[in-house]
Amino acid sequence: MRVLGLKSARTNFPWVIFLFLFAVFALSSWKFYKPTEGYYAEDAYQISETARTGSLQRQIGLTSLGVFAALSLLRKTRSRVRINGCMGVLFLLYIGWTVMSIIWTVDMWLTVKGTLRFVLMCLGALAIAKTLSMRETVLLTFYTCILTLLISVVIELSLGTFNPFDASWRLSGVMHPVSQGWNCSLLGLSALLLSRNEQKSRSFYFGVFVIGLFFLLLSKSRMAVSATILSIIVYCFLTFTRSRKVALLILSTIFICLTYFILGDEIATYSAKIASFGRGSAGQESINTLTGRIPLWEECLRYASRSPIWGYGYNAFLTPRYLLNISESAGWMSSPHSGYIGTLLELGIIGVIFLVLTLGTALKLSIDMLKRNPDYVFSVCILVWLIMNLLLESFLLSSPFFPTFLALILLAKLSFINEPLTNIGSASIEIDTLIEGKIICLTTKSSRPPKLGG
Repeated sequence: MRVLGLKSARTNFPWVIFLFLFAVFALSSWKFYKPTEGYYAEDAYQISETARTGSLQRQIGLTSLGVFAALSLLRKTRSRVRINGCMGVLFLLYIGWTVMSIIWTVDMWLTVKGTLRFVLMCLGALAIAKTLSMRETVLLTFYTCILTLLISVVIELSLGTFNPFDASWRLSGVMHPVSQGWNCSLLGLSALLLSRNEQKSRSFYFGVFVIGLFFLLLSKSRMAVSATILSIIVYCFLTFTRSRKVALLILSTIFICLTYFILGDEIATYSAKIASFGRGSAGQESINTLTGRIPLWEECLRYASRSPIWGYGYNAFLTPRYLLNISESAGWMSSPHSGYIGTLLELGIIGVIFLVLTLGTALKLSIDMLKRNPDYVFSVCILVWLIMNLLLESFLLSSPFFPTFLALILLAKLSFINEPLTNIGSASIEIDTLIEGKIICLTTKSSRPPKLGG
C-alpha cells in the first residue's frame, strides 16, 4: 500500500510553464533600485513619461504572455471555461467597465495602453487557471517568490548594498521595497500552506515560511506585514481544531496582558517605534498621516469629485497635469496609494462598486469552496491579503507584477473554471494491489464506488 496525491502533484508540476511565467514577469517588472539613488527619485514628469512610453522588455513579456494565453485556451483540458454564476458576471462587468472607459478617458493613449496590458494579464491568468489546479497554483507561487527573493538577496550582497542596520535601507533587489514585501508575503503564505499539506517536507516549508517573514520585515513594508499577519490569523482560524484555536486565543491574551504590564504607559511610544520598522524618527512621525497618504487622499478625492460617476479613464490619471498639481498641494504624488481611491479616480463610483463586489463575492465563494477542496484556503488567505493591501497600495490592481497576476488567477478560477470535485493534491488515494488476482482497488474519500479492473 502507498499513498499518492502530494507526491504526484510535485512530480507532475509543469516546470516549463513556471519557467516561462518567471521570465515573463522578470522582463515586465524587474528593476534594480540602489539605496544611494533613493527609492522615490522620479518626479512627476518622469512618472508620466514612463507610463506613456513603457519599456521594450515589458512589451516583449506581455506579448509573450498573450500568445501563450491564446494557445493554452484553445487546448482542451480537464477544466472547462464557463461563467460561474454571480462571481463570473461581476468579474466580467469589472473588466468590461475598464475597457469601456476608453470612451470617456481624458488620455486616449494611456487608457488604450493600460487596458491592453490589463486584458493580456486577464487572458494569461485565465489560461493558467484553466491549466493548473489550486495546489499547482500554490506551488507556482512558492517557486516564483523564493527564486525572486534569492536573486534579490544575491544581487544586494554582490553590490554591497545589503545593509539591514542602516535606518534608510530597505530590502529591494530586483524590485521596489514595497513589491519585494509583497513577494516575501506570498512566499510566506504559500510555504505555510505547503507545510501543512506536504507531510515529508513539513520542516522545510515551515522554515521557508519563517525566512519569508524575516525578509518581509527587512523590506519594511508596513501594509504588507499587516496584511500578512491578518492572513495568517485567517488561516489559523480556518485550519486549526477548536482546541488549538482556544489555546492560541489564550496565549495571545496572555501576551497582550504581559506586554501592557511590562511597558505600561510607554506602550504607545514602543508601538510607534515598532510600526516604523526602524525607519528612524521620520518614519515614526509619518505614522499619524499614514506616510503622507491622508493629505494625498484628500487631494485625490477632490479631483474624484469632479468626475464621480465615470472617472478619468483607466490608467489615465498619471499625467503631468494632475501629478504636478497634487504634488504641489500634498507634497508628493507617485500614485493614489490606495487601490480603491485609484479605481474611483479612473473608473468612478461604478468601477469601485464592481471592484468591491467582485472581491467580496470571490472571498465568500472561496470560503464555500473549502468544502470541496481544502486547497482553497490559499485563495481565502490571498484574497484577504489583497483586500487589505488595496487600502494603502494601488499598483496591485494593474501593474504587471506576479502578485497582481496571482490575484487575477484566483479571480479567473473562481469566475470561469469548473474544477472537478476531487483534487489530486487534496484527495487521499490509496492503492492496494492484489498480486494473485491482479486487481487494483482505488479507494478515495469520494462517495462514488471504487472501480475494479483486471
